[in-house]
Amino acid sequence: MRLAEEQGFEGVWLDSFHGSKKYWNTMPDAGPTVVIPPERQALLDRIRSRHEKRGGAWDVFAWRGDEIAFVEAKGPKDDLGPNQRTWFAAAIAEGLPPDAFTIVEWTWGSDPEEPPQ
Repeated sequence: MRLAEEQGFEGVWLDSFHGSKKYWNTMPDAGPTVVIPPERQALLDRIRSRHEKRGGAWDVFAWRGDEIAFVEAKGPKDDLGPNQRTWFAAAIAEGLPPDAFTIVEWTWGSDPEEPPQ
């Protein structure tokens, strides 16, 4: 989320794991939930309606003007799951371009106290 903000985006972390419509400005469960603008909520609702599954939303939903971005954070041995793939397909069917989606791979250093990169 912070990388998106550095590029002028606003956005939220999505709670996809629990199938809820909770959103955070910080890592999920690390702070209070927030409400997103109605037009952004409407887009997510349309994608969810097409998706027809619980879960699968990508980690971060961001916007800058009319530009939309979804970002998924993955570890070095992690792949997109089937629900994330169908979420992507539902969003494409809703009219989002493929370049609205980014996968960011994080790694841990050799020092367990070192933060992810």
